[in-house]
Amino acid sequence: MEIDYFKIADLVLLLRDGKDYLQDAMWDFVCTENNEPDISVTVIQGGWEKDYPEEPLINDRLLWIYETKEEYIVRYRTCANIECYVNRKFTGESMIYLKQKSETSKKPEDLERNEMMRTIRDIFFFHMLKMGRIAVHSASFIYRDRVWLFSALSGTGKSTHVSLWHENGYPVEDFNGDLAICYVEEGMAIAASAPWCGTSEVYCNKKRKLGGILFLEQAEENSAIGISVSTCMVRLAARCLTPNWNRELMTLNLNVAEEIAPLIVSGVLKCNTAPDAAVEAKGFIDGHCSIGA
Repeated sequence: MEIDYFKIADLVLLLRDGKDYLQDAMWDFVCTENNEPDISVTVIQGGWEKDYPEEPLINDRLLWIYETKEEYIVRYRTCANIECYVNRKFTGESMIYLKQKSETSKKPEDLERNEMMRTIRDIFFFHMLKMGRIAVHSASFIYRDRVWLFSALSGTGKSTHVSLWHENGYPVEDFNGDLAICYVEEGMAIAASAPWCGTSEVYCNKKRKLGGILFLEQAEENSAIGISVSTCMVRLAARCLTPNWNRELMTLNLNVAEEIAPLIVSGVLKCNTAPDAAVEAKGFIDGHCSIGA
């Protein structure tokens, strides 16, 4: 049995028999921990051999999710190499069940790695939510030694807006092109990057104090306005990639968002794709930083 350890957002992930399926980004988070891990994932060859529960909790075009007293079973419809994975509710343990392959079948290696990385991500997000962390869908950078998130629906222009800061020559360092793991530590809001970054290929193995979040809305004119803590909490929870399969998990997302919202700068940036959009956003951030936010 091969065992590897990774550290992401201050949580130690143990992976058994899965190293051959990992993408390069994962190895930037490898660590030498050999104590009790926070999360453990075991990759099992040969497929799921039990019966699935009769009624799914969720019946989606991509997957079924079943809930039992002690676990969630996530069964894929279209995954080429992974049949399902199982998350234990009351521990940090999960199992990934690979499909049996015929001797003549051969799947592209990059497809296998994409599927495994996505599955490990979803498992990690499930367990870290129980440990007070949420994954916020956003493009982000480090500015003034804090992480700033720009969040919106896919296709609204998160990455485009971040690129404007670079084009304007502002002193920013890319953090993650698709998400940030956010949590509270010693009374401070923290953002951690991760090996998962969508198609952006922008990530790092760093964590910083979370400065704030701007929710993007497309508009003809550029303007940034602050929002209330309660509005930030609701919007933040709505942008979570952490699971919300039922009321219990939705509540966990809201609870973490409620902890984070009072500790950060938050606002709405109505913007277009002109460089002035970054000027407006920078002015909003600088204004709040100058008064000690």
